[in-house]
Amino acid sequence: MPNAPVDIDNVFTYHPPFGDQQARYEDIRENGKNMANIINVHCPATSIEKAAAIAHLRMAIMWANAAIACNEFPTEQEKNEVPSEHMGTSMKFLTELEKDE
Repeated sequence: MPNAPVDIDNVFTYHPPFGDQQARYEDIRENGKNMANIINVHCPATSIEKAAAIAHLRMAIMWANAAIACNEFPTEQEKNEVPSEHMGTSMKFLTELEKDE
């Protein structure tokens, strides 16, 4: 979606993991590492295409983890489990907004 608005606060805010997010981040990274090892073994060592494949794999892992971090929001219970100094700006805003309701 090239013309979709960007929530700059959300994109540039640290999102501490909650729930099972940490385990999913690690699963994505571990499987990415496995794929990187396969590429490393099967592709010529000095090939620019191999370097590009590894670089794109790194980006895919980063974007997959960002999809989790930027698009999932904790439940009320999970919000209470995260120390406020570790909350991102968007999460603090949502918490305050809900208090006002």
